[in-house]
Amino acid sequence: MQTPPFLDIGIDGIGFYVPQERLRLADLAHARGVDPAKYIDGLMLEEFAVPDYGEDAVSMALMASNRALLKSGIDPHSIDCVLVGTESAAYAVKSIAAILSGMLGISEHAFTGDLTHACASATCSIINAIGLISAGLIKRALVIGTDVSKYPIGSAGEPTQGAGAIALIISRNPRIARFSANFGKISGHVNDFFRPNGQDTAIVYGHYSIDAYLSFQQHAYDDLSRQIGPIDPNYWIFHSPYAKLPVQFFRQLMLRRKINDSHNTGNGSESLGSSFPSADQVQILKGKGEISCPDIQLLKNLDWNDFEICDLHHTIQQELRERLLPSLFVSRHFGNMYSASVWSQVMWVLENYARDGDVFYFGSYGSGATAISGLLQVQPNFRSIIDRPPIMLDSVRTREYLTVKSYEEHHENNCLILPKITLGRISTLPTEPVVTKNIGIQGISLSFCDAGCVLPHNKDLSYCPQGHFGRFNRFFPQSAKITHLRKTDFIDPLLEIAHNGEVPILGIPPVGSVVELNFRKLRQDENKLLQWAPVYCPVPSELVTEQDYLVEKIVLECASTLHRNA
Repeated sequence: MQTPPFLDIGIDGIGFYVPQERLRLADLAHARGVDPAKYIDGLMLEEFAVPDYGEDAVSMALMASNRALLKSGIDPHSIDCVLVGTESAAYAVKSIAAILSGMLGISEHAFTGDLTHACASATCSIINAIGLISAGLIKRALVIGTDVSKYPIGSAGEPTQGAGAIALIISRNPRIARFSANFGKISGHVNDFFRPNGQDTAIVYGHYSIDAYLSFQQHAYDDLSRQIGPIDPNYWIFHSPYAKLPVQFFRQLMLRRKINDSHNTGNGSESLGSSFPSADQVQILKGKGEISCPDIQLLKNLDWNDFEICDLHHTIQQELRERLLPSLFVSRHFGNMYSASVWSQVMWVLENYARDGDVFYFGSYGSGATAISGLLQVQPNFRSIIDRPPIMLDSVRTREYLTVKSYEEHHENNCLILPKITLGRISTLPTEPVVTKNIGIQGISLSFCDAGCVLPHNKDLSYCPQGHFGRFNRFFPQSAKITHLRKTDFIDPLLEIAHNGEVPILGIPPVGSVVELNFRKLRQDENKLLQWAPVYCPVPSELVTEQDYLVEKIVLECASTLHRNA
């Protein structure tokens, strides 16, 4: 591949958040009377994330953004644009970006706005950020993809649910990765997937949606290829509603590339087929491998012999294992995160596989429909940023599994987190110096009225719109230790913050436990006004350092699944 032109604009910081609770698809399959292989092999999925009470697109976006600022060591006051891509908005009219800006201490002079284009929303927001930086209108943007994927209980889409958020800090002279100067793109009026107003579950035309995905991904690839020439990245990353779909597209893409190569060279490939055991050749030629029976017939019509077809099977399988499967751990274990899908996979590969100079191809797809493709080039010394805690692997180590009954209660009951809250007092713990050199990221400062409503930082509007009196400031450290606990029933955590100086704590951890800052939706007023505020979560003791072992296990697991699906 000729080196395509890259911009001096890219990813300077990145953070991820996913709910701690998961549902195993084997358990869901048994509860629905379905063979688990339909989910585990047919969809290539193992489990998905389930939002806890009070977790939504806003709370997850706050967490991912806070982590991006922590990992990068970037002062939130230096952010002059906040863009959110989502299809899980909290309000019909009020942006998540404005909420984040106010709660994270970002300059009140920053641009803010939400963008909706289904699962491509975050990618569209990134393109906007690149354009604003290129034009000199801003210097640094915080871009977030945050979503909850939800389908009716018992529906075909139920096993493809998930939730999560990814936050990227985009700037010039990026320390992690830089974007290509060209992007592939296609859009059209396609009714493959939609969620009507006032409905919290989506409607999808399954087979039609798959055809739309495959077609648009191919056109976005072709459009980029026409601009920059041959594309041969180190890693391929595609939007992944479920892991089997990118695999299906990748097989299609590799087949078309090889057919085009054969047209250009006048033959198939240098034959290695004689190295295959004859029994394996028989299975491959029956369409039991990476090439379907119709495609095998197509190749034969193009004068490919059996050995060349077997070689192509081997090539596609190797490309899958080495360049695509590494990214698919994310959808296999966290589920479909809609707008966060592609960029969470990018972060996973950066943390666990990438080397300086590696090139990623990304193919983003949003139903309705659009597809955007592009390249990322990993920067020298990117590990000085990407390896800072928290890392995505922490979200694997600390997961907690739900029963199907508990999952169904979460699914049907959108109530707040009140049943799981206790109150306590905390003492601040020091944060790692490497990520606290800038003002504002050792913790979060918020203002409240006497009734516990969160107030804006804007001086001219520093009073409660609901007529409550008072205004006071509270600082919430990133890390703390519990010094006192008070169990109580039927509490309003925000009211207690206002009057007692206590903080909401998830569960009932013992005094002396180390806790870390989190965010949840804690109140919904009669007029549907929502309030998000800090809560503290115990730091799991399961956090260990066996990263290399676990990553190796993950690779073997993916390879095993691919073999079962061959």
